[in-house]
Formats: sequence, C-alpha cells, structure tokens
Amino acid sequence: MKKTDLLRIEMDLVWEQYMLPDWGSSKDAASSLKALVKKLKKIKRELMIIQVRKLEEVEKKYLKAFMRLLSKRIELCNFLISEFNKGELVDGNKFDVLKDEMKEKENEFLATMQRRW
Repeated sequence: MKKTDLLRIEMDLVWEQYMLPDWGSSKDAASSLKALVKKLKKIKRELMIIQVRKLEEVEKKYLKAFMRLLSKRIELCNFLISEFNKGELVDGNKFDVLKDEMKEKENEFLATMQRRW
C-alpha cells in the first residue's frame, strides 16, 4: 500500500473520530476541533513531502485532489473553531457554503481516486 493511501485512510479515520461525536459545550467543540486541525495539518505536511518527489501524472492529480480536500476540511474546522470561540451561534449560511464546497472537493477526490485505479 502506498504512503498516500495510508494518509488518506488516516485522514478519513481522524475526520470521523472528531466529527461524529457530540461535542457538548462550544468550548469542548473548539478544543476537539483544534486537535483535529493539528492532526490534519500533520497529514498535510507529509503530503507536501511526497508532492516534492517526481510522480506519475495520475499520482500528481490524485495528490492535488487530496490536498484540496484536506485544505477544505481544515478551513471548515477553523471556521467552526472561530464561531465556537465567539460563543455565538454558528453562521448557518457560511457553514452550509463551506460544507457544500467540502462535499464538492470530496467528489472531485473520489473521481480522481477512481481514475487512479
């Protein structure tokens, strides 16, 4: 199994681990999301190291789609952290836009992943 595949699995597992549970208070949610962002950034750093290597064109497209999805997930988490730290209700419109953009990146990533195999 390739390193990129292991990182993808790790990203999905970490995402599900932090996004599925009930966070309780907004302070708990903010601290959980900060931990999630830290783990996602670690995966992103590892992907950047892989990206430097000379890869086949299919691998480059896969890696770029992976990075875009990861960046969008980090952006969504940072938005939620900011909203929770304000102590106000989450801006539903902005959240929906970011969530839709993330779903779009997920679909692009899945399409790239299918072409890769």
